[in-house]
Amino acid sequence: MKHKEFCDKNIPAELIPRLKKEISDLEQFFINKGLLLDNTGKSYYKVYEMMAREGDLYFTMDTSFTLIDSLGLSIPQKCFYRVVSDEQLSELKKRHYRAAQKIVSKPKGDLTLRIIAQKVITHLKEEDFDLEFYRVSSLLSFYMLSNPIEMVPFLPNNVQVKAKVDNTLKLVLNENSELYLNNQAINHDQVEEVISGFLNGDLTKRAIEIDASRSATYESFVKLMKVIDSRYEELRNEQSLIEYSQVYSKLIAEHKKNIDRKMPKNVSVSAPK
Repeated sequence: MKHKEFCDKNIPAELIPRLKKEISDLEQFFINKGLLLDNTGKSYYKVYEMMAREGDLYFTMDTSFTLIDSLGLSIPQKCFYRVVSDEQLSELKKRHYRAAQKIVSKPKGDLTLRIIAQKVITHLKEEDFDLEFYRVSSLLSFYMLSNPIEMVPFLPNNVQVKAKVDNTLKLVLNENSELYLNNQAINHDQVEEVISGFLNGDLTKRAIEIDASRSATYESFVKLMKVIDSRYEELRNEQSLIEYSQVYSKLIAEHKKNIDRKMPKNVSVSAPK
């Protein structure tokens, strides 16, 4: 399904007025709570400056927005342009498209929230956030970043949530962004070893369960997910090379489905506390 068809289907015309209203309410919520000073582009820009400096948003939601949540957040993020009028889209200039290419380009090292925010403030100006296009996309991004559990829709492809398996590895990411396994604190290097060892076996019978605190930082959650995704990728590449003499990303769709069936990604994230 093409991107436009996907968005038209998931955000039909009759939902657009409600979604616009809820996004407007979300902006006012952020202003009332002090994340945004006001509704000016300068205020939005300052949030990105803070994220570039601190490496995280450091803001926790204490309420929910029904329609955005019911759509799964990933859909509004992918299709936010549906609430932006043609006239508002026409305000975008060539430099905005060039800036978008630079912002989404992959760095040599890890892509962190700090790096993304730094790219935003490097390639965009304060007044750009007076445009509805950037305001809406930013509001939805801030909402996602302040709800770590909402990262569930952005887990690696083919993740199977809450699969019934024989063996489950349970990890806790607490309010201080510290990792625990069986009530014992573990560091980043240790969790790599634990996950690598745990996934050596029949993946159809193994799952990873993450208990993530709502107060855990976005960056710590993404860092953990990257470790998990990396190990699954290694294992799938190994199996793909054995069966098809190609890495997983190079396989045709039918062959990918075969590998997915044999090596499912069973990962679940519990509701935040």
